[in-house]
Order: sequence, then C-alpha cells, then structure tokens
Amino acid sequence: MPIYSSIGITASVGRSGQNRAQDVVAVQQRLNDLMHSPRIPLVVDGQSGPKTRGMIKDFQKSVLGFRWPDARVDPAAKTIIALNDPSSEGIWAQMSIPEFPPDPGPQPEEDDEKGKGGAITKQDVIDSTIDKIKATQSITSQEETYYRQILEDIWKANKGAYTDGGAGLTVEQREKLITIGLNGFKIVKMSLTFAAAGSAAATVFGYMSMLAPFLMVYGFYRALGHAMDSGARVYGGISMAYYTTYWVFGGMKPVSCPTFVKRNEEAPEQWRTDPDKLETHWRKGQKDARRGLEEYCKSVAAKTGTTQAEAEAVFKAALRIGKPSMLARALLTDISKKARAEGDHNVANVLKLFADELIYPK
Repeated sequence: MPIYSSIGITASVGRSGQNRAQDVVAVQQRLNDLMHSPRIPLVVDGQSGPKTRGMIKDFQKSVLGFRWPDARVDPAAKTIIALNDPSSEGIWAQMSIPEFPPDPGPQPEEDDEKGKGGAITKQDVIDSTIDKIKATQSITSQEETYYRQILEDIWKANKGAYTDGGAGLTVEQREKLITIGLNGFKIVKMSLTFAAAGSAAATVFGYMSMLAPFLMVYGFYRALGHAMDSGARVYGGISMAYYTTYWVFGGMKPVSCPTFVKRNEEAPEQWRTDPDKLETHWRKGQKDARRGLEEYCKSVAAKTGTTQAEAEAVFKAALRIGKPSMLARALLTDISKKARAEGDHNVANVLKLFADELIYPK
C-alpha cells in the first residue's frame, strides 16, 4: 500500500540490533506496507524473530541490491532510507523472493560493501563511515559535507597501502580505513568548532572558528604574550602563521626570514625592527608554533583514544580544505584581533597589514 509518512527508529533493528519494541513495530509495519503477494505480511508484535530478520534481508537484497544483506536496519543508514522511499514498493513488488543459504552468522554489512562490479571503492568507504557516524549521533548536512571532504583527504593519505591493481579493497582493508575515518571524526569533534567549520568551510571565518581553541591554549598567544617588544610580537606572530601553514600543507617551504628582513628595511622607520632581532623572533616563532602544534595534537590524541600521528593527520586534513594563503591569513587576522583586544594597537595594525598583503611563494 502507498506510504505517506516517514518512520524513524531510535536504535538498530534486526540481527545483533538493540531491537527496542517500538522500533521493531515501526519496521515490521513499514515492511508490511511495502510488500505485495506472494510475500506474507509479518505479525506486528515488536519481536525481532527469524521471520522479521528474514524479511529485512529480503528487502535489502531485492530493493537495495545488497550482495551480503545483514538483516539489520540502522538509524539514518541506507535500509531505513529505502523503507521511507515510496518507490521501494514498486521495486520490491517486481522482485521474486530470494533464496538465502543457511544463516552463516554475521557477514560484512552491505551498506558498507557494495561497489562497481562487487569491488570496494573509495565512495563505499566514505559512505560507510558517514552511515556509521549517523547511526550513533546527529550531524547536519553542512557538517556531513565538510567531513566528507576530510574523508577524501584521509583516503588519499592512506590508499597507497590499500591498492590491489585497481581491483578494489579487501574487506579487511575497508574496515581499517573505516576505523581511521571514525577516529578522524572524533578528532575533528574534539579539536575544531565543528558547526562553525561546517557552515563556513574554506572561508577565513571558517578557519578562524576552527583554530580558535588551538590558538587560545597551545603555544601561540601564550608565546606572544611573553615577547619582549612589539617587534618580537609582530615577527613571532608572522613566523607562527607561516610555519603552521607549512606544517599543514607539507612540501612547501615557509616564507624565509630574509623576505621579511627586506620588507622591514623598506618599511617606515616607526615600523622597523633590528634585523638581528627580527631573525631571533622569526626562529622563536617557528619553534613556538612547532611546540604548540605537537602539544595540541598530543592532547587531542589522549582525549580521543587515538595516536598522536593520527591526530596530526586529521588536523592537517581538516585545515587543508582551503588554500595555504587562506590559512596563513586566518591565523594572522586572529592574532591581530587578539593583540588589539589586549590594547596593543600598533602590533595589531602591522599583523593586519601582513594578513592583507600576504606573500606565500610555493
């Protein structure tokens, strides 16, 4: 019969699911609404027995084309979406009842598995990771879009270890990548102002929102606050911004100190700093940035139960959404605002000038 509303479940239904009675009832009734003869309607009793699991399996095989149906419906995953899709009724009605071999126990979840020609592809891994995230918590469409971009970066960083002549991944390799992606999500949630980043990714505002927790706690503001004069604060801040950009993007040398020595010489007298002091501030800024980044990633790793290397990789991926110049500009702009808030307007003005006239050669 036609369906006119969507169902929702609070937890998994079917094999190895939580099988809360109200959720099982919702799935049983929806399966009955969508099926046609010769399929026999289920008894809507809130019990996830073999007939209910078998019908879920039938639906997954017939409507979704799963090679390894798992007889389970998870919140926000592909099976529940299909159960809420009116077009599923017509598809299911045209399919014969599949014959399943004796249940061999838990099998790979087809939601995560199916790719072109049966191969496990990048898109399969990304979709599976997102589905597993949605099964445990709610994320907005903006957050999902943003995190999918990060998963693309995670894939690029790891796929070299998981290639098989273009034949796709093995199930074990897929599970490894999914685990990396799920850990990455924990790291992003811990380290970034996620909602702001999701709504403003690849903008200066988005970067500043992401970096705020890091800047406030680890190395940057703390180091600048200990600077002895305005020159130290200006060039130390610039060095921090450029070193961080180099650290995130890799393979690109940060702007050398001589570039800023030259600009310093050409600046009005009131803005100049002794070249030797400038060199000292520049080196100190890079050292402070490196220490701050290491401390930050170590802290995030400890809080998320991941390794420091994994935290570093995900943090870099999260900040590689835009261009190198955008990241450096965001850092300089935020440091400038911090200096202005503390009443150091001269330092704030110079940092803002460098942010607006950014030079970042590749």
